[in-house]
This record gives sequence, structure tokens and C-alpha cells, in this order.
Amino acid sequence: MIGFTERSERFASFLLSAILLFFPATLLISRDANNGFFYLAVFLGLAAIVLRLNPCKLTFGAFAKKTYGFIIAFAALTVAVLISQTVIQDVRLRYFELPMRLMAFPIVVYAFLLLPASQFKLVRFGLIAGALLNLVVFCAMTDFGAIRQNYTFRGFPVIPFADCALLVGMLSLTALFIPGQKRIVNVFLILAFFAGLYVSVAYQTRGGWVALLPYFLLMGYWTCRRYNKVNIKTLTGIVVMMILAGSAFLSVPIVKDRVDLARAEIALYSGGKGKDTSVGLRLQMYETAFLMAKEKPFFGVGVKKRLEDVPEINRMVEEKVITKGMLNMAHMHNDPLQYLFSTGVLGFLATLLLYLVPFFYFFKADKQSHGNNPFARLGIVTALSYFIFGMTDLMLYRDTTVNIYTMLLAIAVAFTIRQHYEEQHL
Repeated sequence: MIGFTERSERFASFLLSAILLFFPATLLISRDANNGFFYLAVFLGLAAIVLRLNPCKLTFGAFAKKTYGFIIAFAALTVAVLISQTVIQDVRLRYFELPMRLMAFPIVVYAFLLLPASQFKLVRFGLIAGALLNLVVFCAMTDFGAIRQNYTFRGFPVIPFADCALLVGMLSLTALFIPGQKRIVNVFLILAFFAGLYVSVAYQTRGGWVALLPYFLLMGYWTCRRYNKVNIKTLTGIVVMMILAGSAFLSVPIVKDRVDLARAEIALYSGGKGKDTSVGLRLQMYETAFLMAKEKPFFGVGVKKRLEDVPEINRMVEEKVITKGMLNMAHMHNDPLQYLFSTGVLGFLATLLLYLVPFFYFFKADKQSHGNNPFARLGIVTALSYFIFGMTDLMLYRDTTVNIYTMLLAIAVAFTIRQHYEEQHL
């Protein structure tokens, strides 16, 4: 007779397996699915705590001690927002929606610990399906990129959509390091990468393309480690191949046009002109964030405010420190600077922790596993990509992209802990 606890664990494992498969497949196709799978994972984590399922023989208290670095990093932004809004005397529940999603990170990790390490391989099929579905939907709705949406695509802002499509592609290619795969799976993982790359290039999101350089350097390094050929000769070969591949990429007409336009706009801005161009406005935003940090360094101006609603911004426009075009902007188009602007130094540091803690955790896990933990590499790519994407648009200021970051990293952390547990006890 199967007891209630065991039945609950089996049912939760079934639902978590479905999340591993369907969340990557639908994370950009449906906003409702994106949020739904996130909330389901949180619910299952809470159920595991309440029912004391103790995955990996860890109570939630013991698990919290084991992952305290992540708990601090993912709770820091909530604390920063609370302090800022309390000082400003404008505390509203809606201000905490996004930070609280990040704060749920350890609960999501705890849920995924219920799954055996072998089950996590389902993610690769979800990534393949996601990359190909993103491409199909994108091509159908934009006539293969000929029709460019001005702001949103299926409810997602266009730049984060294209960046996340590229991320899904990069994660698919990284999944080649998962051992024991059939060749046909590897072929589809490679196709999934090019599907994500196509969406990014067709949408002309040049800020996201920057992530490709460190990504391929990492892929080259990991490939050398896999075949025990990490030396000056092979590393030099990787750099040369990167230069050739980069030159070929930059020669693509659509890429070349966007890069040339960026160079022209930077040149205009340097000469005191073109401040209301795409690049010019971003550079003004970054400058404004630092200027505001001098005036309000500790608590910022408050969250959920458009630039036109901030008195200091209007004053800067009147003094001609910045142009009137800035009043049309909703935010700073840069995650760390947005939180510096809205919550002060505490928010800025909290944002950096969200990138740095996962990156170094997975870097250490990858090194200790001698390349036998492919999910550590998925975690590295996710954290690094979000940092780079967040330099030109907001990735941690929207529910869907926060869900993606939280879920992908939680899956990678859960696999790392689960794999170590099974090596020690099974």
C-alpha cells in the first residue's frame, strides 16, 4: 500500500517533469504558460516543505543552510526595494511583485530536487521545441522578419523576446555536453541554436549579439577540456576561429547595417549631436542614472516610475542637461542602472549579486565536476547572457523574463545538488 507521502512525491515528480519539458518549450510562446509553470513550480516547492517530503534527505532548513548564498542574492533586491520605498513613504504591494518572484528561487530549487538527476535530460527536448516553436511563430507573424513589431511581440517586449530566443538557442547548443545522447538529438540541438540566432538577427537586436563572443569562447574552452587539449596552441586556435566567425557574422548585410548605424550614432553623440537616436538616448539614460545617483545615492527615486514622472528628470530637461526625448522613455534600458536609479546603491549591488553569485557557483561546480555537470554550464550561460542582455534593456524588470531567469537557474542548481547527492548515496 503506497502511503500519502509517497503518492504526493510521485505526483509532484510527474508535474515537475512536465515543467522541465514544457516550460522551455513555451516560455516565449505564451505569457500565461510562462507564468503558469512558474507558479506551479513555486506551489510544488511549498507543498514539499509543508508535507516534509525532504528531497535528497534535506529538510528545508538544512537546504537553506546549504544554499544561503543564493537565498541572500535572490532576496537582496526585495530588501532594497522595501528600504527605498519605506524612506520615500510609498510602500505598495505591486512594487514587490518582481523582487518576490526572485525571492521564491530557493523554493523552486527545493521542488526540483524531488526529481532524479537522470530526469533533468528532458530539458534538452524542451529547449529544442522552444527554439523551433519560437522560430515558427516569429516567421509566421513577421513574414520571416520583414514586418518588425515596434514594441511588443505576443505580449513580450521585442528586445527581451529576441534576446531570450537567442538564449534558448545558446542553451540548446550547450546541451550538447549532456552525455549519452543520440546523434539525431545533437543535430536538433544544433538546429535549435541556429533557430534562436535567426530570430535575434532578424529582429536586429544588436545588444544581444555581444553575448555571442564570450559564449563561443566558453564553448571552445569546454570542448578543449572535454578532449583534454587545453593548451596555448588550442586556445590560440579557438581565438583565430572566433575572429574568422565574427568577421563572417559581421559581414551579414543586416548585421553590418546595424553595426554601422551604431557606429555612426556613437560618432554623432561624441560630437554633441544625435542625442535622440537609439544609441544617443541610451547613452543619455546611462549618464542620467549616474547623475541621479549623485543626488539620491542611497534610496533612489522609487520603483515603477516613468522618467517623465520624476521631478529631477524634468529639471534636467529644463536645464538642457538631457533632451526632451528622454521624457518618452519608460526606463533606463539597463538593469543595474535602472535599480541604481530607482532604489539607489543597495538596489544596484543587489542586481549585481543576481549575476555574480550564480556565475561563480556554477563556475566552481563545473570545475569540481571535471566537466561531468552539463547543467553547471547551462547556468553559466544563463547568468552571463542575462548580464549582457541587461546592459541594453531590462531583463529583471518584467515578470516573464524574471520567471525565465529564476526557473532556468533553479533547474541548474537543483541538478547540481541532486547529482552530488546521488554520487554520495546511490
